[in-house]
Amino acid sequence: MRVALPTTYGYLGGIQTLIEAGVDGFSLYELLIFPQNHRWAEQHGLIRRDHLQNFWSFLAGAVLLEGRRFKKNLFNHWVNERDANVYFTFPSRREDCLAMGTIADGVFGNYHYRHPRYTPYLHCAQAGFPGLEGGLRRNPHEERLQPLTTAILSSYIPQEHTPDLHSAPRVGGKSLIDRWIANNLVQEDSLGGFGLTPSGAWFAGNMIGELKLLDIQDLENG
Repeated sequence: MRVALPTTYGYLGGIQTLIEAGVDGFSLYELLIFPQNHRWAEQHGLIRRDHLQNFWSFLAGAVLLEGRRFKKNLFNHWVNERDANVYFTFPSRREDCLAMGTIADGVFGNYHYRHPRYTPYLHCAQAGFPGLEGGLRRNPHEERLQPLTTAILSSYIPQEHTPDLHSAPRVGGKSLIDRWIANNLVQEDSLGGFGLTPSGAWFAGNMIGELKLLDIQDLENG
C-alpha cells in the first residue's frame, strides 16, 4: 500500500503508526511515476517533486526507524528481527533467483532477466509464452565489481572488500572510500567494515556509478 502524505510530519506519523501496528519491514524510496498512476500523481501535485525535500524526508524516516531498532538488510529496506527480506537479499547469499510474474527480476549465475509489465505479461501468458522482456549477461567489468556492488546494495561493505576501495584511483588526493567517509556516506565499524549511513542509502546508486567509472578508468590506464 502506498499513501501520499503532504508533509514530512505526516510521513513520519504514518511510519510510526505502521510500526505500532506490527509491520516488520519498511522500504523507503521516492514515489515512482508510471502511466498508470500519472493522473493520480498529477492531481496530488507530485509530478514536479522537490527532490531535496524527499531527501530530507528519507533521512528523517531512516533516523526514526533506526531509533526504533530497525536495521538495514538492503540499502533502502529497514527490518526488525522477523523480516529477512528474502527476495531482495539473495545476492548477498550468492544465490540464484527464479523470479516469476509481472516485472519480476531473476538471476542465474551472471545472467539477469526481467518479465514485462502487467498487460504485456498477460498477453504473453495467454499465448503460451514465458512472458520475458529480455535478459543480459554481466560484462567483465560488471563481473569484477559484482562483490562490491552487492555489498553496497546490501548496505554493508565487509573488511575483505575495503582494500579495493583504498587502492582505486584517487581523486583530489583521496581514495574512493576516504571520499565516501568525508561525505558521510559510510561509517566504519569495529570489524573494519563500512555500513551505509542514511545518506549513503539514498546515494547508493551514485556510489555504484562512481565505482564503475573508476574501474573502467583503472582498466584503461592499466
